[in-house]
Formats: sequence, C-alpha cells, structure tokens
Amino acid sequence: FRDWERSFSETLGVNGFGLDLTAPYWSYKKPRTWEEGNMQSLQYCRFIREKGVIHEKAPILLVHDSIAAAVPQSMAAKNLDELNMNDNTALARVTSSTLKTMAAFAEDFNATFLYLNQIRTKPGVVYGDPTTTPGGGSMEFYSTTRIALGKEKITQKGPGGTEFIGVNVKIKCVKSKLTKPFQEVTLRLTFDEHGVAHFDKELSLIELLLDQKKLVSPRAGYVEWDGKQLSKRALADLVKKDALTPALVGLLST
Repeated sequence: FRDWERSFSETLGVNGFGLDLTAPYWSYKKPRTWEEGNMQSLQYCRFIREKGVIHEKAPILLVHDSIAAAVPQSMAAKNLDELNMNDNTALARVTSSTLKTMAAFAEDFNATFLYLNQIRTKPGVVYGDPTTTPGGGSMEFYSTTRIALGKEKITQKGPGGTEFIGVNVKIKCVKSKLTKPFQEVTLRLTFDEHGVAHFDKELSLIELLLDQKKLVSPRAGYVEWDGKQLSKRALADLVKKDALTPALVGLLST
C-alpha cells in the first residue's frame, strides 16, 4: 500500500478488518513523490518474485492512494514560492511516461497495480460529462479496468432524530478489457457501534432479489420468508446467523 494521501490507518485495518501486517505479505509506505511510490512498488514486486516468497502464479496487489495526492518529483524539489502554472500539468506529464512502463512490469511480475483517483467536476460544462479525474488522460488509456464509485447517504429515524448509518456505494465499470463493461451494482456500506464500516452483504443481496422479483415483498420494508413476514433487516440478520447466504445466492440463478 503506497499512501500518498497519508490517510490509511493500519490500526483500523487490524482492529476493524483483521489486516495481517506480517511481512512480506503486507507492505506499507508513505512515499514523498509519484516517482518514489512507483519505484517502491517495482522493488517490492521484484523482491517477491526473485526470492520466491509466494508461489509464482500467486498474484501481487499494489494499491496506490491516490493519483490526485501524488506530487511529481519536479514539484517536490521546489520551494512553495517557486511553484508556477507549469506545475499544474506536471502530474499529467509524469503519469503519461510512468504508466506505460508500469503496465509492462505488471505483466512481468504477475501483479495488479491499483491506482485510486478522485472524480472532480469541470466548471462551465453545459453538455456532456462534467466530471474529470486528476493526472491527465493517461490512466484512461493504459488501464485494463476502470471502476467509478459514487455514493448516497443512508439515514434512519431514531429517538434523537434522523441518524446517519451508512452509504449506498454505486459501482460502475466504465472500462474493461477483460469482460463486458458498463455493468453496475450498488452495495450497502454501514457502520457498526465502533464506527467501523462494513459491506452489508446480506441486506444488499436481499434487496437485489427483491428488485429481480425473486423474493416477495408483502408490504414496504418486509419480505416473505419461510411462511413468515420479516423486515428486511430481520431477514438479513437471520441469513447471517444461520449461514443462509448460499440459499439466497441460489435464487439468483432460478
């Protein structure tokens, strides 16, 4: 994990998600520049493969967070008062030269290089797509798969008023060289009592089956299951408790 944003918490990863920090299966670095972060990834992959740390067919995943936060070496070498308008396009120029090389190394090392980015709005756009991503257009050209994420808040009424409980994450595959692109899915991300986010797989699956008319909803917010009427939340808890997920997944193919 190459953290240009310096926003990742290993403590949360361990306590909230069971992250294993054992080397060399986990590597966390906070590079100062775009070039340094990519070089660290290549050095790590080379070490893994040359030392035979894992099976040669086992993939390596390198996460880079994020392109928008990465600083080109040409900018890092300057003082703040030395920066000028040319530095605004420095990241786009360096990503163009870097990514074509990284694509070749990804194949050499059987590695996946995952680059996170930010979606921003271009001012003054009346027609067409108003969104853009920092770092220029090179990522669009050299990537194998591009996935766009959006979100909408989930709230519920409680004793103290409306309470924020999570987000619906809308995921759209906007480019794919591996399968059919432009497919979409929405996943429910909720927070537990400790503030840790988890994908609510059971409830998301129930809502998908309701949308596909493969589960019956006798009234708003309820589902018919095993001769009973249960709220969606109650059924999701039952599915998790009794390991009924395979049964629900089986309904998708019926």
